[in-house]
Amino acid sequence: MHLGMALFKYFPFGGLQKDFLRIAEEALAQGHRVTAFTRQWRGDKPKELELVLAPSGWKKGGWQNHVKDRNFARWLASVRGDYALDALLGFNRMPGLDFYFAADPCYRANRAQSWRSRFSPRARHFLDFERAVFAPELGTQIFTLTEKQKREYRDCYGTEEERFTPVPPGIGRDFAYDPQAAGAARQFVRERVNAVEGDVVFLHVGSDFRRKGVDRCIEALAGRPRARLAVLGQGGADKYLRQAQALGVADRVHFAGPSEEVRQWMMGADVLLHPAREEAAGMVLVEALIAGLPVIVSGCAGYATHIERSGAGRVLAEPFSREQFGEVLMEALDDGVRNSWHKFALTYSKEADLYNLGPVVLEKIRSELEARRSD
Repeated sequence: MHLGMALFKYFPFGGLQKDFLRIAEEALAQGHRVTAFTRQWRGDKPKELELVLAPSGWKKGGWQNHVKDRNFARWLASVRGDYALDALLGFNRMPGLDFYFAADPCYRANRAQSWRSRFSPRARHFLDFERAVFAPELGTQIFTLTEKQKREYRDCYGTEEERFTPVPPGIGRDFAYDPQAAGAARQFVRERVNAVEGDVVFLHVGSDFRRKGVDRCIEALAGRPRARLAVLGQGGADKYLRQAQALGVADRVHFAGPSEEVRQWMMGADVLLHPAREEAAGMVLVEALIAGLPVIVSGCAGYATHIERSGAGRVLAEPFSREQFGEVLMEALDDGVRNSWHKFALTYSKEADLYNLGPVVLEKIRSELEARRSD
């Protein structure tokens, strides 16, 4: 099988990009040919992966990202026929996909509420591209990470039930907790955030700081002198450092930037905080579980169901309440509570299917292509 895989941007630390890479690597391991189409690639790539970059000057029409994305989709449609693909799997919403991996929440359900959010050029673009995937009677097959995603898309567009395929997370087993390395990891983390005896180190991992709730984490430190916060991810930290300074907690907030040592941070920290405003799934939540790290997460996150089922932390009610968040953080300062959460995380990571994303996606593509050939 020659599989095309399309996304607007690839960079090493995004959740969507991690899913993309895991599926590509699984396809290559199964002996398939894989061609990736994107307008930007940062970082390493699998040796066998064929990479096609959209020309940077193709039909210029503006500097905004949504204009670049629209131009990318038009370019891809114009060149697809040159590559003799058996199927095209997209990781961003755009016209012309055979399969779509739904890494993002439904735009129409979550953001298109006000007049401006429905009728601005940017909003019209997002709604048009979303409709090009989910409108009834289209042939695009859709991979969903959570039941909530499917429900929102079906409610907004009337998409046929049979077009959806649920998929498990795709965590690499090499991310798992290692008791022999846990002591060194704990020392690594505590040295970097200048933690002293009795401090509790909270960790936040994610590159879209506002959407992932970094400001909520910083605000929650006030009045809790034992709490320290480490933030891993790509983005501007200045605004949040000013917030920390204003709240008198700047000495307990550490921005580490993007990191290749996420597993080490997770094994060495005490609790992952993820009070996101919006999160379709949240791969970082499952990564934390298998690394043995308890999680406090917003109820809006799709993978919050894994935290609820495992008992390895707390799921915050929606809409978000800073009072409840503060109360749960106080609970997490208790060593006994955190130890129980840690044990629950390790048990759940052994019993639940958190690893087989690539095989499930590829088997669905294979069976769908076979069915189409027989029609």
